[in-house]
Amino acid sequence: YISPQGDDDSNNMSPQEMATDWIINQDAMQLTEESPNIVQRWALAVLAFATQHENWNVCGERPSQASGLSYKCHTQTLNQVSGEYEDNANYSFWMSPDNECAWYGVTCDPDTNATVKLELIENNLNGTFPAELTHLSDLRVLRLNANFFTGKLPPKISQFPTLNELFLHGNFLTGTIPEKLYDLNKLQQLSLGFNDLTGTISTKLGQLRNLKGLHLNDLLLYGTIPSEIGQLTFLSQLFTHNNAFTGTIPNEITQLTFLRQWTHFETLTTGTLPYDIGNLQDLEILYLNKNRLSGPLPPSFYNLSRLQQFRAWENRNLLQEPFSTGFNGTIASEIGNMKALVSFIAEKNSFEGELPVEFGSLTELEVVYFRFNDITGESPFCDADIPNLARQEYMSIEMDCLEENGVSEVNCQCCNVCCSDITDVCRDQG
Repeated sequence: YISPQGDDDSNNMSPQEMATDWIINQDAMQLTEESPNIVQRWALAVLAFATQHENWNVCGERPSQASGLSYKCHTQTLNQVSGEYEDNANYSFWMSPDNECAWYGVTCDPDTNATVKLELIENNLNGTFPAELTHLSDLRVLRLNANFFTGKLPPKISQFPTLNELFLHGNFLTGTIPEKLYDLNKLQQLSLGFNDLTGTISTKLGQLRNLKGLHLNDLLLYGTIPSEIGQLTFLSQLFTHNNAFTGTIPNEITQLTFLRQWTHFETLTTGTLPYDIGNLQDLEILYLNKNRLSGPLPPSFYNLSRLQQFRAWENRNLLQEPFSTGFNGTIASEIGNMKALVSFIAEKNSFEGELPVEFGSLTELEVVYFRFNDITGESPFCDADIPNLARQEYMSIEMDCLEENGVSEVNCQCCNVCCSDITDVCRDQG
């Protein structure tokens, strides 16, 4: 396993060579080829040398001025009960003579001493992702998010046979998502957002059938969301926002009956909401703002009885391709079934007609934005007989109620902000 040349091209002393030299010539443990933990210790040493461990924020290297024989590293951990940070000296510095299972961020199985969890979040790891980490064959959780990893993910990333969680968001990774990554069929959490990854989502996505969380937000992905996403039947959280996706939303997404959050905003997605969107009975958060979606809300939309937040603003875009008039049609009286609704933000679309009185009876509702639409008539949120009247002090309601030549599209005496869809002007009503 131990390769002084490493798995990558190397010039001068590569991280692999440095780790090998350290194991043989510097490490006080003085392991031999027969030592059961030699590969594990070497793989972790490769990570340390590949990411400039001496510059890590925490526990990367024992300070030269440290006194005594202790290699314990003092860190601050958050007490979940008190909410205060407390001193923690349960870990050792990396590259110390202590067993690598005691190094900061490393968790080992107590029976086998095999590394099962590696967590170095926001610790200033700076370098490329070393393929040698895949020698940690019992690893279940890998959290290296919020660091400074660059370069491409290696195809060997598929060689984590037991990996359940992979968190790499908030780095500077480039290239495409390796096809081999979709072979990690035991994954339950995959988070790659906030990187510079590009390309499309492979149809092999459907192989990740144990996924509960999929975060592919704030990347440079394009193309369509593959219909195979419907095979991820355990998925509860899906982040696909801030990408350059095109095409329509696959109807297969309505098969994700455990889905609770879906954020899909600031893309170039076109078309209508899937007809069976109401199948997502557990859905609580749905963000679809700043896309190019159009058409009326399908009848099944009003079956989303657990939906708390619906954001769909600015789907109307007539200035840039793909052009869209945004969501249109009327809001049905069945919206009264959506008892959990807290916010409904739909400005800059083409909704029309009068809002139903049932909309005003939703007692959890706090935010309603319908400015820059074609809504007319009486606002249902100002009636003194509706149950939420006592909450109107902190309700935020914005509609096209600004008078132009003595006439307004909507009569809304309780609106915080009144706008005109004709002049694109808004005024605070105080």
